[in-house]
Amino acid sequence: MIHGAVDPVRFGPDAGAALAFRQTHGLADAPFALAVGSLTPEKRYDFLLEVWKRLGADAPPLLVCGEGGSEARLRDRAAELGLNIRWLGQLERDQVPAAHAAATCLVHAGAVETFGLSVLEAMVSSLPVVAVRGGAVPEVLGDAGLLAPVDDVAAFAGLVRELLADPGRRAALGAAGRSRALQHFSLDVMRSTYAAAIESVCAKVAG
Repeated sequence: MIHGAVDPVRFGPDAGAALAFRQTHGLADAPFALAVGSLTPEKRYDFLLEVWKRLGADAPPLLVCGEGGSEARLRDRAAELGLNIRWLGQLERDQVPAAHAAATCLVHAGAVETFGLSVLEAMVSSLPVVAVRGGAVPEVLGDAGLLAPVDDVAAFAGLVRELLADPGRRAALGAAGRSRALQHFSLDVMRSTYAAAIESVCAKVAG
């Protein structure tokens, strides 16, 4: 198996980009959570809306980056619940790493991911992740993030609440995530794995 990869130069801690992103979106120094992915049923944004409902009035803003067919319905539902959700749409390419650099944590509810690129982008950005234990995400995240049962809104909300209250844990998970991403999912690792696979096939053909 050859995993996908992410560019650790494009994604990574960047105080200047983080500050500019926060200023653009009027966030000052306030914590906020980030969700990245198409607004489609398999990404389970309905689950995240229920999580934010459970977090209550003290919940930080959730900035959602993505577009899709469920957008109008999700916007209406968030407004109906009075949730602090900001819908940013499809960000410009240079703004995606800036959003990761500025965020306090990434939340990801997809339960059928075949890989989970947005989770990996968060990891290499030193951004702690709260996700559900479904699909390939646990394999990518390892012990470098927090996982809740797939349909347990209360457990997910509890993990988000605990993480927001503990800067030390956020820093430790962020560092662990970047280290794991560089070790297992870097472009160099992907290239060398492809090269080894091609050499193996060529050797068999030649033999």
